[in-house]
Amino acid sequence: MERKEWITVPGFPGYKVNGNREIRSLKRNRDILLKLRGRDGAVSVFDEDKVRHTLTWVRFYFCAVRQIDPRKLERKGLFISIQDGAFKVETLRERIRSIQTMPSYRDVPVTMEELKERFAECMRFMDMVMEYYRTGNGESLTALLYRMEGEQTVYMVKSLRLYDPEVRKDIFSEAVDTLLRTLDKRDRIIANPRTFMYKAVRNLTGLIRKQKNIQRKLNESYLTNI
Repeated sequence: MERKEWITVPGFPGYKVNGNREIRSLKRNRDILLKLRGRDGAVSVFDEDKVRHTLTWVRFYFCAVRQIDPRKLERKGLFISIQDGAFKVETLRERIRSIQTMPSYRDVPVTMEELKERFAECMRFMDMVMEYYRTGNGESLTALLYRMEGEQTVYMVKSLRLYDPEVRKDIFSEAVDTLLRTLDKRDRIIANPRTFMYKAVRNLTGLIRKQKNIQRKLNESYLTNI
């Protein structure tokens, strides 16, 4: 099949896709190329029932070529990629094994210098926490956390696949508030703020996605009962 050939996608009559990482919308009798977001080329599209889905270009293209409704592959734990010009479909376990066999994947032992640096970072954080407890001034603590925003943004895009900048900003702000509230409760010790922030961001992302799935099911149920 020619890479430039436009193909329709089952269940998504308003779109066509080709092999050149392009998706076009056919709404209102106009051909509009959609902007793909992130390294994986994610895009928001609406199915025939007007329900929004976020799909990557390769998944959309795979479904078009195989004439599979993309909705049938949702929550199946399948990873789709193109290698050597052919589609590769992997389960989660197979995907992990593939990553582990990549030349760039290796366990690098931590050096003493890195351990010293991490220890010093934790000590600086604990000093800020004690200052916060003594004086109630959390400016230095908050500044430390917000210096992690760039790192957390990369994590949210590449690992959690959050492509909406407003959502990322809200999640990061909520993670900072969560850490500060945890300190205020004084019922646990936070030794490593970076680890805490990663977990908080991941948990908040999962919570938001769970809420969206519940809302989508409610909408589908409502439309079915009309």
